[in-house]
Amino acid sequence: QEVAENVVRRITRRFPKAYKPRKEPGNVTRITTINSLDMAQGDWLILSQAGYQLTPVAHDLKSNGYLFNYRGSRSVSEKVSAAVNGWEQLRKGQEIKGSVARQIYSYMSTGSRIARGFKKLPGVEDNTMLNLAQLQLQHGLPTRNRRSDSAPMLLGDPSPCAA
Repeated sequence: QEVAENVVRRITRRFPKAYKPRKEPGNVTRITTINSLDMAQGDWLILSQAGYQLTPVAHDLKSNGYLFNYRGSRSVSEKVSAAVNGWEQLRKGQEIKGSVARQIYSYMSTGSRIARGFKKLPGVEDNTMLNLAQLQLQHGLPTRNRRSDSAPMLLGDPSPCAA
């Protein structure tokens, strides 16, 4: 709290704001590069003196596969996020709804990743539960493509980030 108050006191022409700090302890760390942080655990709030300084940070976070909000927008659309999460459920042996399978299929190429005629999952209701074997045996998802073990490759993006 003291650090934050010391910073805002130096800002000229600042609009007064109601300050409501949390009771939980925290820390403030000054860093020079985002890559020096291990952000694999927990929730993070990244601040900068000026908005333009966050643009390269957002690019680095996206390149490293982190999900985040920047200037009121998600780094990955909800539709892509739902497709990736659905694929991960399938990989873990879980079932997904037909609507989620349809979202996954919407990012896959017909012919190389889905057999022709199955792109829209005809005959599958949105609430029908499906597993990976069913999609492979009955709904045109090939079993030969080992690259499909990773969601970014499934979605047609060869980079480490799915967006």
